[in-house]
Amino acid sequence: MQKSPFTVEIINIGEELLIGKIVNTNASWLSRKIVEAGGKVNRITIIGDNVNQIASALMEAISRKPDMIITTGGLGPTYDDKTVFGIAKAIGRKVELNKEALKHIRETCRRKGVKLDDVRRKMAYMPSGSNIIENPVGLAPGIMVKYKGVTIIALPGVPEEMKAMFNESVLKRIQSGEYHEVELHIKNIYEADLAPIIEEVVRSNPQIYLKSHPRMENNVPYIILHLYSNKKSRDEILEIYEKIKMKIMKLGGKIIKVVVGD
Repeated sequence: MQKSPFTVEIINIGEELLIGKIVNTNASWLSRKIVEAGGKVNRITIIGDNVNQIASALMEAISRKPDMIITTGGLGPTYDDKTVFGIAKAIGRKVELNKEALKHIRETCRRKGVKLDDVRRKMAYMPSGSNIIENPVGLAPGIMVKYKGVTIIALPGVPEEMKAMFNESVLKRIQSGEYHEVELHIKNIYEADLAPIIEEVVRSNPQIYLKSHPRMENNVPYIILHLYSNKKSRDEILEIYEKIKMKIMKLGGKIIKVVVGD
């Protein structure tokens, strides 16, 4: 019996995301890393810097019982950094000074030659029972706390910090599984003509993901077809690819590029 993939929900926090000031690259980067590790992202939510909104989004996510919830943003020293309080409210914990977090911040301040003042000290406060995730790039440590069987991870919104912390401390906690993909670049066939093939293949193989991305190049239809699964073996994915290729060629489509990834 095949093991179910490790499930994750992502909550990106920040008013700047909602007003279109910043593009949410954190969500796409995290999703890709999680899927490549054999996990499955079930939902991505964007909310503002509001304690009630953060708590509500977390409680809703917890009710769906993913293995992990990852939040990004709102861990800094400014007035609008409210993720800690949102997490605490969602899980019914007090916010308290975390000695390990304070130690991490003190050492980072010393290394960077900056003063450990009350503003920076604020980042050492976390929901009770939290473990810290060390930040090798910046100052604010991340948070890891378990609640009702769900692991809640809070990371900074700064992409460089988020990526480093995820790679060093979070990725290894995501249960590994199989992930295989094939990307086909196709010319001379329209998406409407390809649609019946996609529907037939997915109906026969419900454990795969098959998505077309059409565009026009020099007035010629061009489609990138993405095939992936975290429940099929590499050989099974390649066998499905061969069947798709034959069907496309019968319709007059020309496959100009194939990328096989793991």
